Amino acid sequence: MTDSQSPSSQVEQARELFFVQGRDPEPWIAPHISRSWRRSLPVDPRGGECEPMAVALLRERREQAMRLLDCAQPELDGLAEHATGNGCVVVLSDASGLILDEIGSPDFLPKAERLALRPGAGWSEHQRGTNAIGTALAERQALMVLGGEHYLAQNGTLGCAAAPIFTGRGEVAGALDISGETVRVNSHALGLVRMAAQQVGHRMMLSEASGHLLRFHPRPSLIGTAREGLMVIADGRIAAANHVALELFGHSWQELLDLDAATFLGRDWARMERRRSLLTLPGGRQIATVLERSARLIFWSRRNSTLCRSSSARISSNRPSSRAASARLTPLSARRMAACCSSTRSPRCRWRCRRGCCACSRSARCARWAAARAWRWISTWPAPRTATCRRWWRPGVSAPT
Repeated sequence: MTDSQSPSSQVEQARELFFVQGRDPEPWIAPHISRSWRRSLPVDPRGGECEPMAVALLRERREQAMRLLDCAQPELDGLAEHATGNGCVVVLSDASGLILDEIGSPDFLPKAERLALRPGAGWSEHQRGTNAIGTALAERQALMVLGGEHYLAQNGTLGCAAAPIFTGRGEVAGALDISGETVRVNSHALGLVRMAAQQVGHRMMLSEASGHLLRFHPRPSLIGTAREGLMVIADGRIAAANHVALELFGHSWQELLDLDAATFLGRDWARMERRRSLLTLPGGRQIATVLERSARLIFWSRRNSTLCRSSSARISSNRPSSRAASARLTPLSARRMAACCSSTRSPRCRWRCRRGCCACSRSARCARWAAARAWRWISTWPAPRTATCRRWWRPGVSAPT
């Protein structure tokens, strides 16, 4: 190979060596293209018709990948501006290489559809040979496949740049791709699609986090942006991390996941507050951090608290009540009874009880009325009443049966 040869002539020489002579083409093409050609040997290089998936099956696959589609939509819209102006299309695929969505230049879309670059078509390596989507998924890195580097000769007019989308556990969730005429796709398009794929992964990790979410970066101003490091800590262990976190710590997912958080981050990690603060790592290095609980964890903790109060209400409703016994109670004795509530109730529930209502399931308004003069009536009612019932009842109205 000589430096004076153009890239197109080098690719032609590589195809001659590989497809005709059966020799290794790596001196003439990029290593990832050479590896992909060898993986694609079972595929017929002459290609053929690629029928898209049935509409019903595609709809089902899109529903299965709904989180990916939702998180990728802002990037699809952003890349579409670049693609439309350059006569290209933007493609989103799932982890198997199935195209889920496509948007871009109306001038190039008809050609893309003729080449089966449309929703419902599979572009994995075992289906279409070497191509940007399938090869990026197989190589787990952002890359370009231009012209004759495609395994199928019919795709020789395409230029594609694709980047895989990763979950916080290092699993491939899908791929983003920019495709167009070979002269339209360059390193700038590759940089755009790589950045967009990282932003999609960042958004997916935030939406899936279930534990303590640690945001960090050596530069505090970058916390809260797509360039921040993210780490999810569940049960004291590192459960997920994004690409930025791997680069900042110099670890891979295999080395980082499931490590003890106190050993890796130091014992002070759990004391970080929602505001920005400095965390000193065991090696003495300091990084700016923000520790917060994920939305899913907050939701489930609130739900469990609600279920606990509902269970307490059902238990109290099964206990026999006596109006004569309740009439002998004084507000003070009622409050003392309330203070003896089961420890399984939430602190807020116990606080309400100490305001004068002896049943934890009652609302705050109900507790205020009970503290006034209607506590005898309320203490005799069955506990599992609806919130509406508790609101409309007023002192002096006979208890509903």
